[in-house]
Amino acid sequence: SERATRDAARNDVAADVAMLAVRREVASAWLARHYARRQSQAIVAQIEEARLQQSTTAALYGAGRASQADVLATQAMAIELANRATEAALAGDRAKFALARFVGATEADRPLASPPDVLSLPEAATRLTDVDRQPDVQLARAQESVLAADADVARAARLPDWSAELTYGIRRADFGNMVSLMVRVDLPWSPGTRQDREYAAKLKERDAARAQREDLSRMREAEVRQTLAEWDAARAQAARVRDELLPLAAQRIEAALAAYRGGTGMLAAVLEARRAELDARLALIGFEQSAARAWAWLATL
Repeated sequence: SERATRDAARNDVAADVAMLAVRREVASAWLARHYARRQSQAIVAQIEEARLQQSTTAALYGAGRASQADVLATQAMAIELANRATEAALAGDRAKFALARFVGATEADRPLASPPDVLSLPEAATRLTDVDRQPDVQLARAQESVLAADADVARAARLPDWSAELTYGIRRADFGNMVSLMVRVDLPWSPGTRQDREYAAKLKERDAARAQREDLSRMREAEVRQTLAEWDAARAQAARVRDELLPLAAQRIEAALAAYRGGTGMLAAVLEARRAELDARLALIGFEQSAARAWAWLATL
């Protein structure tokens, strides 16, 4: 009875582990689709500017104020942006298909709501590093408890069982009634090669489960601390790009455009500045997505 109760408790914890695994997969797919959409939006904005730049350069070339190299450079820029847009769209489709696995194709096509605040921890760091609260570790502890119950059952089998039977017999008139008492006692045969070995084997299985649970606890604590460090690093990198690199990229575009309009700069410098600004925006999205992946893992512990 005790063994069955512990086995039922283990199954309950296993259900919690499976539920959190599904939540983690859903969160990862949702965030992947969200950041793929942001990448597509950033690239589309650059494509619109590239088309305007391409038409302007073509008009200047027809008026003799731009070179053929400038025209070819704007065309190459447009092709590069189209390829980036295709890659971003593919990433969005992959994320949508992954999300549809859990919520269905119809729900996966719906517009996304606002994302969570992935730049703030879902819980206090002290609670996140308390690995004994995590269902994975609780499942390992439940498995250890079940094996301990198996060892108790095997230990009980080492001791002779006994039973008593009381009978009252009503017989024919020429015989008197009879009362009998029978006692049965098991006689374990060769316990050293049977019951003792089984009990020792169960004890070894219990000890192995305990060692695995301790190893899992250390491993999960290391994973939590590593993920916390990754989340903090990605958040710091995103802040640098947003607060420092993007303003510099915008200033570089303005300077390159001013020089080009004044006749002292080349169109290639303008295109390179725009490419650098797009790379900075995509880098910002990438760092925020890295922080979001770490956040989703921490939020589903």
